[in-house]
Amino acid sequence: MGGDYTKTADAAHNIAVTSDGGKTWTEPAGMHPAGFRSLIAPLPGTKVWVATGTSGSDVSSDGGATWRNFDTGNFNAASFVAGEAGFAVGPKGRIARYSATPPR
Repeated sequence: MGGDYTKTADAAHNIAVTSDGGKTWTEPAGMHPAGFRSLIAPLPGTKVWVATGTSGSDVSSDGGATWRNFDTGNFNAASFVAGEAGFAVGPKGRIARYSATPPR
């Protein structure tokens, strides 16, 4: 996960996934998160991933192949403390609580 933090709408070449422990990486053909994402965090006990960054947050329930945006806030870090709850932090003391249910 990454991208260019100066291009908040660009979704090109900002994600790669691996299924062999990092030996090989591929860029998913599906929808990518738009803009820069500084981190990706798994929801424990699920196949759901959440990515967040300076131009929003996205969720994937298919191993990173496709992503759906669910927030446009600026966040720098996030972590999930349980299977459906987590927190994100951003500039100027911004804090958000995620209450996640895997998308259908």
